[in-house]
Amino acid sequence: MPTVVIKRRKTKPSKYAWDKLTEKQRAFCEELVGDVGFDLTAAARRAGYGGTGKNAPQAVTKLLNNKTVMAYLGWLIEQRRKRRELEADEVLDHLRNTLSSKPRRATCSTYSPTSPTHSPP
Repeated sequence: MPTVVIKRRKTKPSKYAWDKLTEKQRAFCEELVGDVGFDLTAAARRAGYGGTGKNAPQAVTKLLNNKTVMAYLGWLIEQRRKRRELEADEVLDHLRNTLSSKPRRATCSTYSPTSPTHSPP
């Protein structure tokens, strides 16, 4: 039985599949993740797909059917979620530290009993 030799192309493997995305595709993903309302058509327009015509909705359909675009979107959303978790944890830690410290008596260094513009605390 003869042996079959499969020749592979010598290409440099990319670390991520989305390294092959175009600038517009990347811009669409980043605009979409950064958009508060998650408006697909608006993100496509800001990324450079179509103007006021019907090109942007058609571009959105193509972009969402692209597996690489979807993988990049998923990665961006995950990074955003992690960043927000860290920010929330930092806020909670700050609040815990603030609330667990001894309550201090409020002082007003500008109070003077003879000054008519200041009222006593």
